[in-house]
Amino acid sequence: MLLRPPAQDRPEPGADPGAAPGTSPSTPDGQGALNSPWLQFVWRIPDDGRPPEERAAAALHRLATTDPKRYADVCGGSREHALALGYAWPDEPRRT
Repeated sequence: MLLRPPAQDRPEPGADPGAAPGTSPSTPDGQGALNSPWLQFVWRIPDDGRPPEERAAAALHRLATTDPKRYADVCGGSREHALALGYAWPDEPRRT
């Protein structure tokens, strides 16, 4: 999950032209990760036995009501960026 997607139809400075859309780090000002620390987060939705429609509805509700950075795990960026932004790097305990 990339929490700060790039602006639509505008390539990011320094972005890999072969990368899938929305996978390059970005900042709200469109300057990309070249000018500020960035992190990428992932949230894996567990299979709890409910039908996929119910799981999807619950996931959308959680995304709409809670900041994903509170429950997603850091999966991209750098240790230095994580520390600068107040997050633990993946091999360290998750911040609370």
